[in-house]
Amino acid sequence: MPFDEPTLNDVPLPLPCPDTTSSSHPTGLPPGDSPLSAIDSGDESEEEDDIPFDVLYGNARTGLEEGGLRSMECNDGGGAAAKKSKKAERTGATHLIHGGAMQGRKTADKMYHSADFGDTVTRRQVATWYFLATDPIAVRIAAYFEVFWPRFYAKYRQAFDAGVWVREDRGPFLGRVMVYKLQVSLHQDRGDFGPTVTFNAGCFEGGEYYFPDLHAKLRYAPGDIVIALSGILYHSVAEWRPAPVPESWVRRNLTPGRISHVFFFPKKSFLTLENKPKLWALRTAGGKCPDAQWFRTVV
Repeated sequence: MPFDEPTLNDVPLPLPCPDTTSSSHPTGLPPGDSPLSAIDSGDESEEEDDIPFDVLYGNARTGLEEGGLRSMECNDGGGAAAKKSKKAERTGATHLIHGGAMQGRKTADKMYHSADFGDTVTRRQVATWYFLATDPIAVRIAAYFEVFWPRFYAKYRQAFDAGVWVREDRGPFLGRVMVYKLQVSLHQDRGDFGPTVTFNAGCFEGGEYYFPDLHAKLRYAPGDIVIALSGILYHSVAEWRPAPVPESWVRRNLTPGRISHVFFFPKKSFLTLENKPKLWALRTAGGKCPDAQWFRTVV
């Protein structure tokens, strides 16, 4: 029997489609009532909002990132006999890329998912959980992307459907990065294909977005979304400073700082996946094995 197309039955939100007159979606996904139907429709309860909240503000880091410790001095209490001790908080970047070229290779003919996906059982479990927990957010970002960049959306969708590894992610971006409490200096993401979507979370001051090529400085507060050609334009984030967090965050063990989420598509991966059939990466182990579909049809 043939492989099923990617589905996620446990999450009811469909990826919206701007063409509401057509009975079928050109990308194979179910249409919504409007391009932003996933945003505008439905009653969102407080409990539902809590699901992506913790992920946005860093709780997913516990299972995904083991390195990068920032030391801080603190007072443990104890009156006059109080002693100073060092506490540490994880900082760094977690890369969740369904498939890409090995380091130093010019092409991604044989694709490998990033190590943060699953070099341990715990990371594999938490990576899958992360995609489920952030699905409402990813659907909204995909809706914005489809509305403002429809041609790139169609290209990303086809390539993502071919390269998806963890099917709980509905795309269309093959890679995500969580930048956890790091300053971001001037750079250019030359390995990215097409537009990249980024947004902030956390509690901080400063952190404006700079595009020196455009002589532009943009507000980049928590919740703001930037869609830009980051592989072409140099960009940076102004120095940010931690701000006090609300008491409700303290009860969740959430600390001050800036967490950035990046949705992108690696250029080498796109060139490999372009015009490939759906689930190609799963069926061929990223191009390293014969197509498993052949064995299923023979049997």
